[in-house]
Parts: sequence; C-alpha cells; structure tokens
Amino acid sequence: MNKYQKLASNTFVLALGQFGSKFLVYVMLRFYTSWLGADGFGDVNNIINASALLISVVTLSINEGVLRYALDDTIRKKNHVLSIGINVALIGLVIFAAFVPLIGMIDMLSGYQWLIYMLQREASREYAPSTCGRGEESGCTPSTAPLPPSWLSC
Repeated sequence: MNKYQKLASNTFVLALGQFGSKFLVYVMLRFYTSWLGADGFGDVNNIINASALLISVVTLSINEGVLRYALDDTIRKKNHVLSIGINVALIGLVIFAAFVPLIGMIDMLSGYQWLIYMLQREASREYAPSTCGRGEESGCTPSTAPLPPSWLSC
C-alpha cells in the first residue's frame, strides 16, 4: 500500500469515527433530556466540562509528550516514554486526590467531586497508553511497555 492509499484510508476511518460520534450524540440527546430533565442535563454538562478542563492539568498534558517522543525516530527506548507518561499521570492523580474536596466548594459541582475524580482516573488511565498506541509503528506499544505495579490497582 503506497502512502497515498494509506492516507486516504486513514482519512476515511477518521472521518467515519468523527461522524459516528457526532451522530450518536444527536440521537441520544432526546433520551438524555427526557430522562435527566433540564436540571440534570445541566449538571451532567457541568461535570463533563469540569473533567475536560481538569484532565490537562492533572496529567500535565503528558499525552502530547508521549506522542511526540513515540513518533521520534531518534529515541531507541520507546517503551520508557510510555512508562514515564503513566507515572506522570499517576503522580498527578495522587496530587489531585488531595484537592478533590475543594471541588465540592464550587456550588455547581458540589456533591459531584468524587465522580469528577473517578472520571479523571479513568481518563488518565487511558490517556498515555492510547496516545502511545498512535505511535505503534515506531515501536511504542502499550502491550510491551513496563507498567508500574501501582497502576494495576487504580
């Protein structure tokens, strides 16, 4: 497969994924609003927006660094890049856990602070490995990276 065929197939797959996710949101919107009501839908929106804002702070946007170094041909130990990314995400989660009660002081997020923490934990768990998976052709694969034992207990 030449590079133009690969580009075309990758573009098609990405476009299909983008369209599919947007279409699913549109279809499910009626279900969400009827089940949650206006107030519940607003709460869900606040939780999702807070989580999206915090994920970059908690993980220090390590996924960008993991991707950059996973695709770099001069780096020989690609799996160490993933390990560093996972460790940074873990340290960020531990530090963030100390600040979770402060989120409860924000009126619109009061009562949802541990839900936000769980969303951060799950997003952080997949953040670096999925980004490293994008650099799979360069040798950085989540299946061969040395994971710290504490990562498995999260």
